[in-house]
Amino acid sequence: MITKFGTRAGATTLLVGAVLAGVVPGAALSLAEARAPKPTKVATDLREFDITTAKGSAKPGPVTFAMKNRGGVGHELVVVRLAQASAVLPTNPDGSVNEAAIAPADKVAEVDTVAPKQSKTLAIANLPAGSYELFCNLVDVQPDGRAVSHYKLGMHSGFTVRR
Repeated sequence: MITKFGTRAGATTLLVGAVLAGVVPGAALSLAEARAPKPTKVATDLREFDITTAKGSAKPGPVTFAMKNRGGVGHELVVVRLAQASAVLPTNPDGSVNEAAIAPADKVAEVDTVAPKQSKTLAIANLPAGSYELFCNLVDVQPDGRAVSHYKLGMHSGFTVRR
């Protein structure tokens, strides 16, 4: 329905009426968009061999991890749901997490290597209440053949989503 809202030029009247009627795409939010919660933004620093988040928790819903690699080597961020906060992730002989042993339903998200001094964002559309582990699962092979697991060296952090 187009309603006249004044005596200005016809084009302006039609545009205002069309916007109010929802005819112009992108001009008005849908009811679902208006009710959608804003993502919780979590600043996340990656460095040798530590993950630090500005917030240790978030509310259920969309969560965005804004990562900055402050270290001198590449890192990644893997997010998995834990059955309980004290759960221990399964590891391989080199000390990295055995991701194949994690139930597919508990694998939430992953961002591949973030180069030194670079930033990446990991947006998770709906993170339900629970306990999570954030970790880097990269393994660097040294010139002498030794495997250096970022996870084994302490590059992991708990994260909680609570109501």
